[in-house]
Amino acid sequence: MGHTVTFAHKGASVSMDVWCGDKIGSLELVSSTYKRRGLATHVVRKAIDYADFLDLELVLTVQPFGTPGNQMEEADLKAWYMTFGFQLEGDGVMARKRKSLRDLEAELNTPGGI
Repeated sequence: MGHTVTFAHKGASVSMDVWCGDKIGSLELVSSTYKRRGLATHVVRKAIDYADFLDLELVLTVQPFGTPGNQMEEADLKAWYMTFGFQLEGDGVMARKRKSLRDLEAELNTPGGI
């Protein structure tokens, strides 16, 4: 059984559905009233911090929102999510690995690591 957590800040918000047993979080409804002010970045970072605390993999489907001419293009939105460590999985789906897996990979890639 999962639960939903919403992070909000000055007109920006993101909801995350969380399934702790499966170690998965799904980002939903990332939105911001004011564009290009870093507000959506702020709430996505908060959601990522929470996911890292719970050691969740995060997934999302890239969906531009807003009115035509006042929304990010899909390619720009994908690039924006990549700045948070998300990788394209296919068909607009992106994923960010669990913190424990990212830490293990970093250690394996370090000279003298495991």
